[in-house]
Amino acid sequence: MYKEVGVLLLLVLLEFSGQVLGECRFSHDYIQNSLGTFTTNDVHGKLQLLRFGSVDEGTILGVLCREDGGKIVTHNIGCRRGSLNPIDPIRCVDTIVAKVHLTDKDNSCPASMYRIGIEIQNEFLELYRACYDKGNVRSYFSEATIYRKKIHSKLKARPRFSTDELITPAQEASFQTKNIYKTFVKTYGSNQKYMKKDENGRPLLLINRGHLTASSDMLFADQMTSTFKYLNVVPQFESINSGNWMQIEHWVGNNIPEKSFVHLRTGAFGLLSLQDTKSKPTMQPAFLIPDKKQNPVPEWMYKIVRDANNRLLHVFLTYNNIFNLTKPKAHECCKTVACPLKLEDSSSLGFTYCCEPQQFVECVHRK
Repeated sequence: MYKEVGVLLLLVLLEFSGQVLGECRFSHDYIQNSLGTFTTNDVHGKLQLLRFGSVDEGTILGVLCREDGGKIVTHNIGCRRGSLNPIDPIRCVDTIVAKVHLTDKDNSCPASMYRIGIEIQNEFLELYRACYDKGNVRSYFSEATIYRKKIHSKLKARPRFSTDELITPAQEASFQTKNIYKTFVKTYGSNQKYMKKDENGRPLLLINRGHLTASSDMLFADQMTSTFKYLNVVPQFESINSGNWMQIEHWVGNNIPEKSFVHLRTGAFGLLSLQDTKSKPTMQPAFLIPDKKQNPVPEWMYKIVRDANNRLLHVFLTYNNIFNLTKPKAHECCKTVACPLKLEDSSSLGFTYCCEPQQFVECVHRK
């Protein structure tokens, strides 16, 4: 009898200890229904954006809410005995808008380097960076640190892409499907077969704004919304964006070690060229603003993955061309290696190679 009581008491103590020394996990509902900016303090007392879907016992979080009129109100959330307090999501009117700051020159960036993040009390909390050529409406690459997460939330409404005063309304309009159709007719001729119309005569969406730093790389609504910026997108074929490219994004995110992170550089290079329909067909470069040679359609998309210690792990290289049905040779920068995931060889989904990381990084930085 005494032995049974002792075992029962031990189990109770272990359960209580697990609660006290445990953690609080955010539910899908909590993340999905709170538009607040979640902040915490690191071991040095420095303010940080919360990037994980759980917090340790005893943590006090600050949640900044954007209310009517743009006023920012701060709420506190605590973690005690494995439960968040308050237990229900704090419902804000809207997210805090991420800002863009020009930053120091990066030798690997042939254009201007920008930081994107949330500004709180005159302190800038960075989410990712982007190498962007304002004059040519060209995104070279973005860099982000992404964290392990078990919850994959979605934005309830697709945010409007932000220009951040880097591009004009006319340049922004070059991404519109109807204007892409007109541009392809102008560049490749009235008989071009690349951009098509549906049975009602409306141009089909074939090229969209492909994120470099993906919204799915982020956890909370304000962080996801921060990726909807023109300096973070390139013209990418829609079926590739939602095909092999998406599979790569999901694979990378799902293979981050527990409570750890990876560093990503995601970019584009090369210029897609397609044959026109003139009597003597020639190859013409694909610009969405052809008169000024702005907003180029890249030929290749890549993603470089490094671990938390900055060691190179993987390089994925995807061909951004749905019209070439034959898989092309890998780019000269890519010494092909076996891929860690299986991807379908398809032009519509995006022919993809995995490359030896060190050689690729050294080569592509010279481009």
